[in-house]
Amino acid sequence: MDGSKFDTIVKAAATGTPRRTLLKGLGGLVATAAALVGTRGAEAARPQCPGNQTVCNAGDITQCCPRRTSCCPVRQGNRLIGFACCTETQVCRRTGQGGCVAA
Repeated sequence: MDGSKFDTIVKAAATGTPRRTLLKGLGGLVATAAALVGTRGAEAARPQCPGNQTVCNAGDITQCCPRRTSCCPVRQGNRLIGFACCTETQVCRRTGQGGCVAA
């Protein structure tokens, strides 16, 4: 909230403004604060990798792959257990256990 909104609310409270008007102002303040907290929470929850690495993310599994590689799921049966980082000379195997194979 900027200073002018705060000043307006404080002046309204000090000058005997009707409670309904004052509560509307406070409601807007609470809604603005909740929106800001929600936005920051979503940013914090998003997985990140250092530098120019790629984020490989599926469900509760997150892994970083180096630059110029791609994420390729690796499975054990039907369960995802991680990711392989395929280089430019490899392709992602889409069957079986997954992983990278020569192109």
